[in-house]
Amino acid sequence: MPRPITQQNLGAWLLRCNPKNEPELPRLIAGGGYRIERWCVADNYRSRMMAAGDPVVFWISGDGRLLARGIWGVGRVLGVRGFPRPAAGGRPTGRNVDGPGERPSVSVDIPLLAMPVSDQRLRAAGIDDLEVQKQPQGSNPSWISATQLARLAAANPLKGSGLSGGAPIAGRAVRADLWTHLQHAAVHRPGSAGDIAGDR
Repeated sequence: MPRPITQQNLGAWLLRCNPKNEPELPRLIAGGGYRIERWCVADNYRSRMMAAGDPVVFWISGDGRLLARGIWGVGRVLGVRGFPRPAAGGRPTGRNVDGPGERPSVSVDIPLLAMPVSDQRLRAAGIDDLEVQKQPQGSNPSWISATQLARLAAANPLKGSGLSGGAPIAGRAVRADLWTHLQHAAVHRPGSAGDIAGDR
């Protein structure tokens, strides 16, 4: 049975994408300066835990033919939308925040990396137990535990990406500091902002 996520063991959220389902993504990445601004998520307890300021990792899945499998962006959550409104008694009304039929989604700011931190590189560094590595086809959001994120930040092969260093992480306040640290790995170049509403 999967381990439940808590504020104490959560390190970062992870959004995955199969580039076969987002045919424009390789071109946008190649153009440089692209940012993910919105991504569809499942309506579950995980997505309802997501809050502004939480670190988020963008992961490319698939067979690696279009884009290398691995981490392609790091950023932060801005907010969530499309979930049923709670009624006065605390129960959902069944009506969506953004209107009928609107899928739940998360607003994010994820600048994409110039070069990915590939799954192969992660495994070579001994990082092979992320949920997305064990369950590549799962729903969004996936997650990275605080312990895993500390290991990821300290992995020697990742020094060139700005993910080096870091101490054990626990709790939302410390994760906010980690977001600043992860931002160093993102490429801030002028370019178009995106609103791909991917769901994989």
